[in-house]
Amino acid sequence: MLHGNLVDLRPVRIADLAVLRRWEHDAQIDHWLATTANALDARESPEQEFERLLRTPRVKIIAIQTKAEAIVGFIRLHDLDMQARKASLRILIAPEMQKRGYGTDALRTLIHFCFMELGLRRLGLSVLEGNKRAQAIYQRLGFVVEGCERESVWSAGQWHNMLSMGLLSHEWIEESE
Repeated sequence: MLHGNLVDLRPVRIADLAVLRRWEHDAQIDHWLATTANALDARESPEQEFERLLRTPRVKIIAIQTKAEAIVGFIRLHDLDMQARKASLRILIAPEMQKRGYGTDALRTLIHFCFMELGLRRLGLSVLEGNKRAQAIYQRLGFVVEGCERESVWSAGQWHNMLSMGLLSHEWIEESE
């Protein structure tokens, strides 16, 4: 378990999967996820999903919980490549738990772990260009916009641009000192 100031991060448990599935298909969240690649596969039972997740070394689903152990979200660490020392991430915070600092604390905790403990050199993420609140959080943590994939996401009846953002370990070390 990783401990942040507001939240703790822990491996996902089979009991968490129903909540994750519900949130991934919530209209308030789904629009901002900016991808049709959900962490879970609705064709599988929770037991099958859990077994698949445990066998997939390049994808880790991490539960975000308050200090009182209430689940407030999830982080998907994917494309984990220990040889290239990089990974990508995606975060999901329940709508009713947003604007409390949980997402920022969870990301700060995971970034520290990835760079300082795992020895990764790079973390990347994708965010919808219209998601200004998320972009501001990512930029505050040191992520920079590296590119724009124009009109690559169809959501809410229109095309949206997707921004690629990245953070390098030496940038994080400089930012956190």
